[in-house]
Amino acid sequence: MTMNPVRRALIAAVLAAGWADEDDAWRVLAARWNWTAPAASGADVCTQAVRSAGLQCFRGAGGLAMVRQLGRPGLLRLVGADGQVRHVLLTALDGPGRHALLDTPAGPRRVPVGVLTAAWRGEVATFWRLPPGFSGRLAPGQRGATVTWLADRLALVDGGAPAQPDQRLDRALQARLEAFQQVQGLKADGVPGAATLMLLNRASGVDEPRLVIQGG
Repeated sequence: MTMNPVRRALIAAVLAAGWADEDDAWRVLAARWNWTAPAASGADVCTQAVRSAGLQCFRGAGGLAMVRQLGRPGLLRLVGADGQVRHVLLTALDGPGRHALLDTPAGPRRVPVGVLTAAWRGEVATFWRLPPGFSGRLAPGQRGATVTWLADRLALVDGGAPAQPDQRLDRALQARLEAFQQVQGLKADGVPGAATLMLLNRASGVDEPRLVIQGG
């Protein structure tokens, strides 16, 4: 089926406006997190983010549903019909989901979502702020700064008890976490992974950039 020439031109314009180097796009996103990523350091931006800013890079492939769920600006990887790859920063959606606002090297662009999704395969990348002491995984029965943070953040959301002295990730705390996950539309497994911690940050008022939903 032949694509409408106007639509084809719009898709080409979006691709042409993006960053060829993904790290350049990450640096623009980093500025929204009040962090200036070094332009040249021998390490990629995601490695620098953990070392210098307490930020973690997240990558997923959930399309607009994931973008809305995470509720923060995200990098989108666009692929043209010829295999050309470019990166743009999604900063806002209108309420009905008809248009997206993108940051690009040429400035902001308002793009119909149908045009965007013609070149976008649903991959989303963004930053999130690490809890204190987080080493990448929490196991049942674990203690420490991250577990204390988890209990205190859940208390802000569900009105339950804050962290107790020598707080453990016990069954009671896991049950509260499962309830939170269920409300947020996540798998209610009691495992505090990246998506759970990101949504807990947002729900409990951690200061992070937000995706703007216009008119919704």
